[in-house]
Amino acid sequence: MKSYKLLKIVIAAVAISYFLIGNISHRYGMAEVFPIATWELFSYVPRAENSDFGVKLLAVNGTALNPPIYFEKASQFFTKIHSIDAYMTIQSLGKALLANDESTALIYQNLLEDVYLADQSHITYVVMQRRYHLLERWNHGTFLSEVELGVFNTVQGQ
Repeated sequence: MKSYKLLKIVIAAVAISYFLIGNISHRYGMAEVFPIATWELFSYVPRAENSDFGVKLLAVNGTALNPPIYFEKASQFFTKIHSIDAYMTIQSLGKALLANDESTALIYQNLLEDVYLADQSHITYVVMQRRYHLLERWNHGTFLSEVELGVFNTVQGQ
């Protein structure tokens, strides 16, 4: 009978410790330590409306694209369209253009052109700020708004 009472106390102590350690670590921003967790599996839901920056291609090799297409959809022209580094470069370029930081924008523009747009020789493109609903963009590829931040021309190999 004594061992049964001791077992109940041990189980209760483990359960309370598990709960306290998980919540205290979460409150102070520490990472979860396996197997202790706060069990917040789906507590963070992304906003329905988001924004990012994109590169819209107007012309490739002197041929105008009608309609213009975004870099991430231009698999017929470029090999690195799905690169996270390309996406992050475009985001950094857009942020610099939005902040009117010309020196930073030039760095990211050169990186974009020298690394990710280098598959083609002459490109005219626009950096756009895009607002969208997640599901609408996923299902239909549509945007709520698109704002032009700058038009650029590049000639590779010169």
